[in-house]
Amino acid sequence: MDTTYRNPYIGHPSQLLRINDYVMVSGFAHGIRATDIHNGPLSLTVCADKGMDFPYLSYKGMNIGYLSPSGLVGSTYYDGEGKGFLQGFFAGFLTTCGLVNTGVAYDENGRHYGLHGRVNNIPAEEYAAKVVEENDRSYSVVSGKMREAVLYGEYMTLERQIVTECGKSEFSFVDHVVNRSFHSQQHMILYHFNFGYPLLDENVELLIPHISVKPQDGHSREKLDERLEFSKPTAGSRELSYFYKLCKDQNGQTFAGIYNHKLGFGVVLEFDGNVLDHFLQWKLMKEGEYVLGLEPANATTLGAVQERNLGHVKYLEPGETRDYRFTVRILEDCEDLNRMRKRVEDLQGEASRYSNVET
Repeated sequence: MDTTYRNPYIGHPSQLLRINDYVMVSGFAHGIRATDIHNGPLSLTVCADKGMDFPYLSYKGMNIGYLSPSGLVGSTYYDGEGKGFLQGFFAGFLTTCGLVNTGVAYDENGRHYGLHGRVNNIPAEEYAAKVVEENDRSYSVVSGKMREAVLYGEYMTLERQIVTECGKSEFSFVDHVVNRSFHSQQHMILYHFNFGYPLLDENVELLIPHISVKPQDGHSREKLDERLEFSKPTAGSRELSYFYKLCKDQNGQTFAGIYNHKLGFGVVLEFDGNVLDHFLQWKLMKEGEYVLGLEPANATTLGAVQERNLGHVKYLEPGETRDYRFTVRILEDCEDLNRMRKRVEDLQGEASRYSNVET
């Protein structure tokens, strides 16, 4: 597809690359600022008031993510106590968890830290969306800043920039996290990517280059050999969770992907496995709750107390920063799938030279 830049076939750039800013008005979504991005093959929604996360992603009109029964719930209704997070957990294509806690809630030093942290319910400051045309390229840029701060506690910011190029079946985003306090700060982050119907069904193949995998609980252990298999929606199904150690290339890059053989397309997530050194698979095949989570993280979901004991928790010193970069790319056909299969084989083959792949 030609870009919008000096294209003689079009009158207005929005014929090929369109961004729409708006405010939602219905139900619990009332008041959420959002931006829709359409670049040709992809349509993406960014919610400024929900940590700049992505409730919707589609490819050529076909939905990719999973939307929970709650739908979109504005941060006005956020309940940070215990599992109250779930009442507003839209899941979507991406829910970001952190910045201080991921996983189970806990109490410490007179404070309560809720399930999966606060950042998904923090409205963005300095939020902006624009189309840039330069050097025969046209692309959209959506940017903003989430501030997680409390008196006598943490003061951290997450600056997100999302770039989507005209006509390309991919987009990228980078998160820049800063500890703006004057003390060392616990920092946990998890990227809860969620896949749903029609991309997710019993025709799915998972691509996860890994060295080892461990079940989170006893039920997941019983189903360990079925973790890569997908059934039809089934009444009474229970969630399954697995912790992976991923293979990385020489630059520390790794990925995880999903491909639907019936639809003939899939999605791959590419990211830095050095800074996001944990990876979780969450699977639920229940009727109406049919979802797969692929979750790069810098710790697991056991919660900060257990994670500290395991040596997983990261810290940022005063003024220290951390960047997290992602490319989300569509696998458009079997050739793309075969290339990713080859990458899995190559990475696992290289890893097996040093340690056996465990399952």
